[in-house]
Amino acid sequence: LRGANKYSVVCLFFISNVLFSLGVKCGGVLAAPYGNFSSPNFPGLYPYDTECTWLIVVTEGSSALLTFDHFDLEYHDNCEYDYLKIYNGFSEDEGNLLGKFCGKSSPPQFTSSWHVMSIIFHSDKHVASQGFSAAYRKDVCGGVLTGLSGMITSPDYPENYPNNAECRWIIRAVPNSIIKLVFADFQMENNEGCNFDYVAVYDGPTMGDMHLSHYCGNMKPPDIVSSTHELLLVFKSDFNIGGRGFKAYFFSGTEATSFIPTAAPARRVILSKSFLSRSFCGPNYYGELRHKEIRGLTQSHTGNLYQGWEVNLQLLCLRAVACFLEVNGKAPTDLAGVALSGIRACSSRASLQAT
Repeated sequence: LRGANKYSVVCLFFISNVLFSLGVKCGGVLAAPYGNFSSPNFPGLYPYDTECTWLIVVTEGSSALLTFDHFDLEYHDNCEYDYLKIYNGFSEDEGNLLGKFCGKSSPPQFTSSWHVMSIIFHSDKHVASQGFSAAYRKDVCGGVLTGLSGMITSPDYPENYPNNAECRWIIRAVPNSIIKLVFADFQMENNEGCNFDYVAVYDGPTMGDMHLSHYCGNMKPPDIVSSTHELLLVFKSDFNIGGRGFKAYFFSGTEATSFIPTAAPARRVILSKSFLSRSFCGPNYYGELRHKEIRGLTQSHTGNLYQGWEVNLQLLCLRAVACFLEVNGKAPTDLAGVALSGIRACSSRASLQAT
C-alpha cells in the first residue's frame, strides 16, 4: 500500500556542485551549449524515493531546446506517483510549469521562452521503471527577457549572422514601467524598404501590436522607447548576403533611462546630465559617492575610450546598478553617451571629462 509518509532522497545543486545522497547521483547545472542527461541508473530501473533537479542555463538572449529520446515512468492519471516536471525558468514558481509527465508517452519537444529551463524528476517508494533520457541544446536565438537591463545580439555576433534565421525577443518589464532600447552596433544587408534582412520593433509582445519601425543597412537605429512594459524585437535574414548583425541594450524603469549624446568643447565636460528614476524600490536605500576612472575596456562598459578621458559616475541611493558606457569617436568634439540602468529610487549624475 502507498503510505502518506515517504522519505525522499533529494539531489540539490549549488552552482556546479552535485550532492551525493545515499549513493544516488542526480541533478545539477547544465551550462554547456548542448548536452544529455537521464534519470539515475538509466537504462536500468531508477531508484525509489528520489528527487533530482536539473537547471539548463544557456546564454542570455537565447533559449533552450529540450527533446526526449526515451521515456518510461510509472503511470497514473494525474502523474501523482512518479513524474517529470518541466519549467520555463526556475522551478520555485509554479506559474512557470510547462507540464507534468508520466507513463510511456514521451513529452513533446519544448523550447524555453528565455535562457533558463528547470526539470524535476520524482519517484516514490513503489514501482520503478526505466526512466528517461533527454537532450538539450541552445536554440539559435530569441526568448523572453525579464531583467531590469540586458543585452541582445544577433546570432553569432560579432561574426556574420547565418542565412534564413528568424529570432524573436520579448522584453518584459514590470507593469506600469517602460522600456528603452539602445543599439550599440548595427550592420545588416541594405535595401530600400528593408525587405531582405532586417530588425523590426513592435510596441508590445506580438507582431499584432503597433509596428514601430523596420531597420537594415549600416546606420544605427535611433533609441526606442516603448509605451508599455513589453517590447518585441524581431530579427530576420534571407538566403544570401549577410553582415555583422547588431548589438543592443535594453533598460526598464518608470521613466526612460538617460542616454544623452552631446558634443562639447575640448577638455571640458562633454556630458553632464542629472535625472531621476523612481522605479522598483522603496524609499530607504542610501548610497554613496562613487568615482570610476576608465582607461580601457572593462566589464562595465563597451566601446573604445579615447586615452586621457575618464568617466565620473555619481550614484546616490545605489542598488543593483548596471552601467554601460559607449563612446563614439576618438576626439573631444565627437559624440559620447553614457547609459545608466537599474538605478532604484535614486538621483544619478554622469559626466565624461578630460583628465
